[in-house]
Formats: sequence, C-alpha cells, structure tokens
Amino acid sequence: MARRLADARHAAGVSIAEMARTAGCHANDVQRIEAGEQAPSVAYVVAVADRFAVTADYLLARVDEPRPWDALPASSLPAKLLRDAILLTHPDRHPASRGAQATRVTQDLNALLDRA
Repeated sequence: MARRLADARHAAGVSIAEMARTAGCHANDVQRIEAGEQAPSVAYVVAVADRFAVTADYLLARVDEPRPWDALPASSLPAKLLRDAILLTHPDRHPASRGAQATRVTQDLNALLDRA
C-alpha cells in the first residue's frame, strides 16, 4: 500500500509538501506513510484517491485497476453513462453532486432501455 500511495504522488509530479497540504497533515507524515513506517489514516487515503482520481481499493491493494472507469471499451454502451454509473456505485467514490448525477444517470439508463 505504501508503494501505491507513493507511486500515485510521483506519477502526478506532486511534491511531498504539496501532498501534505492536500491531505491536511505534516510532510513528515507523508514520508513515513510512503516509507511504510506509519499507517495512513482513512482521511489520507481518501485525499490521495480524490487528488489523483484513483480508487481507495487500488491504493489499499485490494484491486489492480486504479481507475476501473478507464477500463471500459469505447465501443460499449455509451461509455460516459457507464463511467458515471461506476463512479456512482463504487463504494469509495461519492461526489458532492451525487443526487443530481444519480438522477441524470437514471434518466439516461431509462431512455436507453426504452430504445432497446
């Protein structure tokens, strides 16, 4: 898990100090977490997941796909609709606009079903 947390930060080119500001912790905490010397808090994992648009399950090494919504083929059902559905239903993705987004996705799914 420490490696994935560090890799996500490195891949985005974010400094330890910037990650600490994002997560609301001290830079030393980020260093200890990424070195595997300190367990991250739930708030830290959520901050990393939100900042780098990956799932907490990926950061916690529960799954191998960091962004399951990117794995959808473009030729599938409307990819945007499926991606939105995944974002809505994934346990660690809860956007602030969830209510409005859920309504829109439900309407789009119903329209798709009506056409079928």
